[in-house]
Amino acid sequence: GNELVIGTGTIDTAAILWLEPSNPGLVGINDHGPDAYLEVSADSGATDLFMLSSSEDANGDRFVVKNSGNVGINTTSPNALLNVMTHSTDTKVAANISNYGSGNSFVVEDSAADSTPFLIDASGNVGIGTATPQDLLNVVGGDLNVTTGNITLNGTGVVGILFDDGSFQSTSLTAAGWTDDG
Repeated sequence: GNELVIGTGTIDTAAILWLEPSNPGLVGINDHGPDAYLEVSADSGATDLFMLSSSEDANGDRFVVKNSGNVGINTTSPNALLNVMTHSTDTKVAANISNYGSGNSFVVEDSAADSTPFLIDASGNVGIGTATPQDLLNVVGGDLNVTTGNITLNGTGVVGILFDDGSFQSTSLTAAGWTDDG
């Protein structure tokens, strides 16, 4: 036939490299019937499906896909579905998302039925608990809790603060500092 099999020398499921004769262009590595242009399948003992390395013995130090599905960039031991790592000597940005369109730049969802718990829209507004933030930071449906540290506000405007005891205080913020409005 037209197939090329590298491995056992016979056409069987033990083939290491398989060029699919019934659908030219499909290549299987450890897969006897690839369903994509390149399909890499793990055997029972493999821990890495795919890796890119900076040198022969670096073992996926640039990019690795583990048999578990975890993907590592700049790490050989990703501990999450996507693990991007910089090292103490790196001056590189760990992740850069550029959005030239009108859709959201970044979205984090924790379940399919909730409102978006965290997103950054195309204009840079951050929404927590809302899919449509109207301000630079828009928190909906929850409290903003600062237990230690300070909240620093610069500029002008009116700020309202609701305290744990239920009291509410409205203040004006001017360039000179706080003005108590009541």
